[in-house]
Amino acid sequence: MNILITCLTYNNRTGSEIYFFELSHALRDAGHHVTIAPLYSGTGSVVTSTHDDIKIVTHAEDIEIEYDLVIVSHAVVTHDIIKNVKCDKMINIIHSEVIPHYEKPYIDSRVTHYVAIRSPIQQHIKHHYNIDSHVIYNPFDFNIYNKNNCDKTDRIDEKIVLFPGTLNYLRIKPLLHLLKMSESQHFKVIHVGDLDGVDIPIHENLEHYAETDDMIPYYRQCDVVSGILLGRTSIEGLLSGKRVFQFDVDTRGNIVKNYWYKHDTSLDVFDRNNVANQLLEL
Repeated sequence: MNILITCLTYNNRTGSEIYFFELSHALRDAGHHVTIAPLYSGTGSVVTSTHDDIKIVTHAEDIEIEYDLVIVSHAVVTHDIIKNVKCDKMINIIHSEVIPHYEKPYIDSRVTHYVAIRSPIQQHIKHHYNIDSHVIYNPFDFNIYNKNNCDKTDRIDEKIVLFPGTLNYLRIKPLLHLLKMSESQHFKVIHVGDLDGVDIPIHENLEHYAETDDMIPYYRQCDVVSGILLGRTSIEGLLSGKRVFQFDVDTRGNIVKNYWYKHDTSLDVFDRNNVANQLLEL
């Protein structure tokens, strides 16, 4: 099958970019020909670690006219990439309920299915757009994220909360909340990720490290993983056998609630091969 994946960016380790990385590799491993067509790309870590037999197209004129399957994300702002493409099936992936500009459902007669990567997104697009969708979760490489790889082996005598991900307006208030909790509960917070218009707080219980392709050394230090909105970092924590302290935030990054997350079904729903198969079977 000839498959096109379109998206806003494909460069670094943001949640959606790793989504496309994992999905494209699972589709390639299943024997399909995969092309990724981002509106913006570069020479970041996701690009350089993508296999050569997965084609990355950075100019719209290099996109083929016909595909068996087109998987579309951020299509409201990337419409020009796919406006002339013909396909047998088009799936619109919705990655967030709190970033409305980029995550509006793509209204096009070619769209055969809408997919939400978590249940609250499914509820959101039904409520706001009256669109039905399937829930198919984020894809992960289980060869990397598993308890054996990520079991705590370092800093055994310290209580460590890992808070990974780009620090932006959605994550700054949860981080500050964690730091406040750390004062009375006596734990350290490790943040790993880039800074997106937000200064890293200065706090005696905070350690900050730059974005990296290898998160396993940090998982081997921590007892708890904290994330927002059941994003990739929370799921990495679940797969790694850690307790997950979850923040739900609104469109401005205000904390709606925080809680210990427990997934209700088998974690196999996050296996990138299962995710690819579910999309192909729609």
